[in-house]
Amino acid sequence: MKYWRINTDSEARDDVRTCDLWYKFGTVFTGDSLEIERRHDTVFLRLSPGDGVFMHHSGLGVVGYGVVKEKWDHKTYQGAERRLYVREPYEYRIAVDWDIACDSRKRPLPISGRLPYMGTYSEVDPQRWDIQSFLDDLRKRASGENGTRAIRKHAIGDSIDEELAMIKPTSDEVSRILSCIGRKVSFRYPGNEGDKHGILKDRAVVESTNELGAVPYWDVVDLIEFKGEQEPEWIRIGYYRKPKHTLNWGSQTTITEPVSIWKKILVSAAREKKWFRELLEEALNEVKK
Repeated sequence: MKYWRINTDSEARDDVRTCDLWYKFGTVFTGDSLEIERRHDTVFLRLSPGDGVFMHHSGLGVVGYGVVKEKWDHKTYQGAERRLYVREPYEYRIAVDWDIACDSRKRPLPISGRLPYMGTYSEVDPQRWDIQSFLDDLRKRASGENGTRAIRKHAIGDSIDEELAMIKPTSDEVSRILSCIGRKVSFRYPGNEGDKHGILKDRAVVESTNELGAVPYWDVVDLIEFKGEQEPEWIRIGYYRKPKHTLNWGSQTTITEPVSIWKKILVSAAREKKWFRELLEEALNEVKK
């Protein structure tokens, strides 16, 4: 038995949430445009009956869990045969028995730090991620309780380091900041440099040192996709602040660069400045713990 995290492709429909259609039809869906048929059916080739699937809806989190019921039949659905996709002409699907006890669409479980979340799908390695703890918290969410504890496993060389962590309920501010995942973002450049439009694909939120009585801040690291660019994935670093009762985006002129440029910046600065290199080394050591 293997475990998988599969994204519901929330941008595929404007009139209904795609995760609701996954539940309605007891299915995992993927689809392709006219130019790239059979590109997004890769995950179905790897699924086997009895495998576990976490339903990941961008902008919400994990909203369900189910078990694969069948071997994929390699069928492509088109035209009126499609059940989810309306813009993409090719649709693929496989039957999954969604566990009603894990239906957390009303109270999604944040995925960051608990499961892998990049891309259309990913295998969930039980040696690295505490699947049972995540399932327990998912059921608590579905039943109205709060998940309070998780054990994360980190691979370090050939050994496994288990870290017991108390998982606090996500604050309203952090939930609002994370809810922007999947939405459109735009950049307006000065003069005649034009505009740039993309999609916020993912986001990490780090609460700043918020002292009692001071204006609270939350720092964010964003992954933004600009389709049509030679390098479509860009990273932006910014922050939010809440001076009174309104949560405000405070980085209208922050740096946003392609991933390769971020790598160039980090490497160049580390080679030039010892203090920066030591910071990166310390950060990497913390990540490995």
